[in-house]
Amino acid sequence: MSEEVRSGALVVVLGDVLRAEIAADPTMTELPRVRDIAETYGAARPTVVAVLRALAAEGLIEARPGDRWTGTGRP
Repeated sequence: MSEEVRSGALVVVLGDVLRAEIAADPTMTELPRVRDIAETYGAARPTVVAVLRALAAEGLIEARPGDRWTGTGRP
């Protein structure tokens, strides 16, 4: 399996996992740091950032410059 395909699959899986975690706790105010998510799931930091940006585009989280990603409280 090529590195690009594996990375794409990881984006989908990690997105699903984080989406489920956010849905399970709609009061979540802060997500773990990018570094911590990367270490927990064995993903590269750019992959984690790509997933977080996709979740932000869905309106589930938002970025606060210089701070952590935060939940929006939307399903």
